Amino acid sequence: MVKNTVNLRYLVLGLLREKALTGYDIKVFLESFSWLIGSPSYGSLYPALHALRNEKLVTQEVESSRKIYRITSAGQQALREWAGQPLTQETSLKTFLMHLILSVNYSQEILTAYLQRRQSQIEAQREDLQQLLQGREEKPREPLALEYGLFMATQELQWLENVLAEPGEQ
Repeated sequence: MVKNTVNLRYLVLGLLREKALTGYDIKVFLESFSWLIGSPSYGSLYPALHALRNEKLVTQEVESSRKIYRITSAGQQALREWAGQPLTQETSLKTFLMHLILSVNYSQEILTAYLQRRQSQIEAQREDLQQLLQGREEKPREPLALEYGLFMATQELQWLENVLAEPGEQ
């Protein structure tokens, strides 16, 4: 639960970097990606906005009886720091996808470096999966999840190679 809240805060900051939004506007945007990253409830979105406001990462103003949220310079700095964190084996697919959603906030160099780090991460995962699959043929059902993971890693690597091969297209 905490991990999702932490991720949510940076997704909200990234959206607010684009333009000022109401909580409802943020919720509608997130719902459009629910098939990919899940959709937070109002019970998680508004506490996240409240925490961001308390940390002075966003401001809240009332305009035409609507609460409008804007990112502060401290919020922009926090977003840059989050975006610059290295990928590890533990970096979730959801976190990677959130970075892609927010990639409009990244320079071409930062995005390329991020995609290259993801490529290295997935190459390492694929190698680990290949090693785990060796010697497991005698139990045909055990390796199904490993085979699926290997297939998905191979497909993601192919996608990353295609994206990275066309500079400026990201």
